[in-house]
Parts: sequence; structure tokens; C-alpha cells
Amino acid sequence: MDLSKFRTSPTAAEDGVIVDCGDGLKVRIARTGNPKHQKELQRLTKPFLRQYQNKTISDELVMEHSLQAFVGTVLISWEGLTIDGEDVPYSREKALEILADKQYKDFRTMLEGLAEEAEVFRAQEVAETVKN
Repeated sequence: MDLSKFRTSPTAAEDGVIVDCGDGLKVRIARTGNPKHQKELQRLTKPFLRQYQNKTISDELVMEHSLQAFVGTVLISWEGLTIDGEDVPYSREKALEILADKQYKDFRTMLEGLAEEAEVFRAQEVAETVKN
């Protein structure tokens, strides 16, 4: 087996790549667990470490920490997002609002899937995208 087919771009994993999601939506997404994401998650959870260790932290607070770390370090930006025909410019606040909204759970799931999909960050794919 040729190991090079598993080669990913560390730069793309941390800085993100632009993914065309169709219907005019493009997102800049980095890989879940990249160094910036890990550092932000650690920063957010440090004050609650004992609660995390004892498993006494609420699911809501875990979700809040996860979303806060995700936005800005994994979901970096979007372009072409609309809600009911109205353009929704990217901002950290708007991204947190939308991703926390249960009616947009499938959108959040799609973004999380992209951020975990190794193929998005393959070195060869990223190099070809940059050339085009």
C-alpha cells in the first residue's frame, strides 16, 4: 500500500480549506482537533476541569464549549449562506447562534463531518485546489 495516499496538508488542517457545499455556499473549514482548536477547547474547559473529570458538567455547557471552540478555529468563515432568501454574513456571533439553534442541527452536522473528513485535507487535493 502506498502511504502517500494518506498524506494530508498540516497547513490546510490548521488554516482551513474552502469547500464548495453547493447552492452557492462555500465554507472555509479546518480540521477538528487542529492545534488552534485544541488550545481553544483547553482554554474554555480549564475552569470546569473538575466538573469534566467528575462527569458532573451539564450537557448544555459541554455543547457550549464545543461550539465556541469549533467556531473560529474549525469553522473559519462562510460565503453565500442565506436564511429565507436573506444573506447571512459570517461573524463569530452569528455562527454560534446558528450552530446552537436546534432547527439547524443538520447544517452543524454537515460542517462537523467536513471538518473530520480526511479527504478534505489531503495534500494532493489541496495542492490542486490552490492551483485552480
